[in-house]
Amino acid sequence: MIRRTNRIVSASAVLSLLLLFCLNTGAQLRIVFAGDISKAGEPITVKLTNNGKKPIVFCRSFCGSLVVDTKWGVPAFDVRRGRSKSSLLWGCDVGWIDVPDALGPGESAQFHLKLAAPGKYRLLLKYVVGEQSDSVFHKKCEELDIWKKAKLGRSRPFVVNGEG
Repeated sequence: MIRRTNRIVSASAVLSLLLLFCLNTGAQLRIVFAGDISKAGEPITVKLTNNGKKPIVFCRSFCGSLVVDTKWGVPAFDVRRGRSKSSLLWGCDVGWIDVPDALGPGESAQFHLKLAAPGKYRLLLKYVVGEQSDSVFHKKCEELDIWKKAKLGRSRPFVVNGEG
């Protein structure tokens, strides 16, 4: 009886991993790290790739503690620390705006960001598939009504080490 239970548990674990793998590989937005993730406070290169056949729209921010280069900004990531469901506050002061940005089918873009504190993190980014009209790009992100149908791109968890 114990052997049968162990086999069932093993089979369940394998099926769960396969399902998780299939769900992650089918995502339209892929968030990966290009290069090393080294020490807290040092730039990290993040690559966004649109794996789908339609364009995607996401928001970009030009200020806040994640931003390395204010000319290019970073995607408006939701940054999760550890297993927490709450987000790390990194955004702009009142009055600053996030602007819409897009990636066409098969396109990629790289951004540089930094995390000031060591720890285990995950990046999440809301995006909308197929919304690439001129009216989207003439508004602030918070004024757009497209976010009701937003999807969520997720990076793998990653570790930022302490200073030197």
